[in-house]
Amino acid sequence: MVHAEEFRVEDHYRLISGHRLSARDHITVIEFFSYDCRQCLELSGLLNNWQKQIPPNVTYSRVPFVRQDSRLPFAKIYYTLLALRRFGSLHEEIYRAYSDNEIDFGDEQSISDWMEQHGVDPYSFLQVFNSPGVYQKAVRAKKLAQQLDVRSAPSLVVGSKFVISAELADNDSEVMMLVLDKLIESTRVDTLNQGQKILTPPPSN
Repeated sequence: MVHAEEFRVEDHYRLISGHRLSARDHITVIEFFSYDCRQCLELSGLLNNWQKQIPPNVTYSRVPFVRQDSRLPFAKIYYTLLALRRFGSLHEEIYRAYSDNEIDFGDEQSISDWMEQHGVDPYSFLQVFNSPGVYQKAVRAKKLAQQLDVRSAPSLVVGSKFVISAELADNDSEVMMLVLDKLIESTRVDTLNQGQKILTPPPSN
């Protein structure tokens, strides 16, 4: 495994051109994920443990990765679960359902049937899933990925300045976490210009 001191730009992470933190004492970490991504589930587990000891000046959020409109249903499921307050109980189950071919994400009936089997009222689910509010959040997630030059999932964005992707980390989630800690440390001591642009994820609610 690569040691932290050996992490290098373009070898283990990328710089985001034109975007920087707006506050020197605050760092945002955004996880971009997708339910059809096995490594996203693995990384999610590591991030859950990481959050228990997150530095006080760091905030974490997750955003569904959308590159094409055909991927919008993945994002809409996420925002629907948040709205119905079922995210905590079903987030990891959806990863496994996709892996086991239990859900056809291109078929709303298939999605709602699976939700009903897991205790979610299908009518309520589809009502929220097809609501303008959820659609707009999914579209904003797509735009954010484009603005931050996120190209794949899973990816971690640190301070609107760095992107850590699975590809650059040799598809090793533990390496991604090591790079994350290193970049947070680096960002803390970095002198950043004032008046910089900050990008925020779509609101959860």
